[in-house]
Amino acid sequence: MKKSSIIIGSFLLTTVLFFSCAKDGLQGPQGPAGANGTNGINGTNGTNGTNGTNGNANVISKSAQTVSFVYSNSLNTYDAILSCSEITQDIVDNGVVLCYERVAPNQWMPWNANIGTTYYIFNFRKGEIVLEYRNTAGTTTNEGNKTMRFVIIPSQDVPKLPSDTRDYNTVIKALE
Repeated sequence: MKKSSIIIGSFLLTTVLFFSCAKDGLQGPQGPAGANGTNGINGTNGTNGTNGTNGNANVISKSAQTVSFVYSNSLNTYDAILSCSEITQDIVDNGVVLCYERVAPNQWMPWNANIGTTYYIFNFRKGEIVLEYRNTAGTTTNEGNKTMRFVIIPSQDVPKLPSDTRDYNTVIKALE
């Protein structure tokens, strides 16, 4: 009897093991998420960074550029005409263009201003910016090249402008 019990027990154990090793079973529960890593080889993706401040895709701030002026004897002025394709007819009719000169690092003076008897004037028309400076005392001297920055604002963004546009940084912040 002892031999038959061992044989029956071995048979039952083999049967249980055989049927418990099925190839098609139910999907187990999902394990916990792994830690964030880097995008290295065989690494996992890290978390996304925070989004930056939304800008204004309509407003164009032309980077600082050096402008050379030419003297006009007949007008006693120094003038420059710059090509600017971003100034469309719609900008001329409904928008605003602002002009600033760098007078010190991170310091911008608005044009259409006067300092003593020297007047700094700018105007714009389709495709161009016109700059001029002159001394009303008749003694206009060459001030050399100037570093200028222009902000081109379409009509839908004009209401965002601060009432005082003399400070370039305030203007840019208001238009963000």
